[in-house]
Amino acid sequence: FSRIDVDSSYITALHRLPIAEETHAGGKLGITDAMLLGIDQVIKVYVYSDASIRHWCNDFRSGKDLHQVKLVPLLRESTGLLQVTDKPEEAAVFFHPACLVDFFFTARTVNQSHLFFNALSSAEDVVLRDIKSLGFQRTPHIVNALRCITKARNHMASVRSFGSKFCHLGCFPRLWGGYNISVFCTEAVAPVESIHSIHLPYCPAKSPCADQPLKLERAFRVLFIGTVSRPLLAQQRKPFLQAMSRMNDTKILLLPDRSDLATYNESLLATMSESVYTLCPGGDVPDSARVYQAISYGSVPLRNPRFMPPPIVNWSLISAPLALRHQHSGSSLELPDMKQQRELQIQVWRHRKFFDCEPANERMRLYLHQSLARIIAASNEMTYAGMREYAV
Repeated sequence: FSRIDVDSSYITALHRLPIAEETHAGGKLGITDAMLLGIDQVIKVYVYSDASIRHWCNDFRSGKDLHQVKLVPLLRESTGLLQVTDKPEEAAVFFHPACLVDFFFTARTVNQSHLFFNALSSAEDVVLRDIKSLGFQRTPHIVNALRCITKARNHMASVRSFGSKFCHLGCFPRLWGGYNISVFCTEAVAPVESIHSIHLPYCPAKSPCADQPLKLERAFRVLFIGTVSRPLLAQQRKPFLQAMSRMNDTKILLLPDRSDLATYNESLLATMSESVYTLCPGGDVPDSARVYQAISYGSVPLRNPRFMPPPIVNWSLISAPLALRHQHSGSSLELPDMKQQRELQIQVWRHRKFFDCEPANERMRLYLHQSLARIIAASNEMTYAGMREYAV
């Protein structure tokens, strides 16, 4: 990930922040004329009221989708280049904060397919009715989502082909499945189309080690917390666990399947503070909440090679690829040497505050500003007329 594309305006802005030399990507820069859009441009955001649908927010996945509730206070408390306005005529972009991800997973518990889709369609109607009633359909809009819109040429075809239990984009086709409305998203299964998606981390709570000193010496070198009870997970994870079992300084905490609540148990997660590395293999998607949990505890994530992280930082500074070294005596984990390990630990500690979605996180505010600016610039070359067609 040393060659993550980052606009040069973003690089310039990062130099204004602390630890600037550690944060920009060291590879090629994806430079696109006007999309470098003045990083000094003030962006005003109008936030729709969610008073009547706040009950949709239920933290269904136990901490993975907190961006749905954290973005509004982050935006409202922002000053300077990123501001919230109560005057829609002043806004350059409109954000509807409905907890669509929670609604989707809650509705997915319904066994009858027709009831499931009817519920999702009704939720879409509510959001689109709000948009239409305000009357600014042609101005860029953004909503909360699960999967990011990707650059895949068959993106729309794949959206429409999802089944009732697994349709992440297609279940809200008028909100998540097209190019009329952009999304705040947390999961990327292919390269992200950044003029339609703002790829966010799983917004964790404030780093539990935010105010703790750097801790280089730890009880064990590699930790795994998770399950292998499902066939897909077993296939992906067992080779790495077998390699860990051949090492003396590792800890494996196997959990029952569907134990999401357990993975967010504070005492369990605190184990990461005792490990140099935390194993973060793929699950149903390449993204893993453990990546951000590990960083928050000062542990270096061993990331899935297919993991496509949000370009908030240079990930090669704070993570290592998950890989095996094959030997006659059996496979072992491919780990950095001691000098590289120390540098990774230092950088993880220095970057540990950059991934929460709290108002005090200046790095996150800058990232949102630059991402919204890109969407606004792109909207000058496209029409949002399709939204009128979908509106109730």
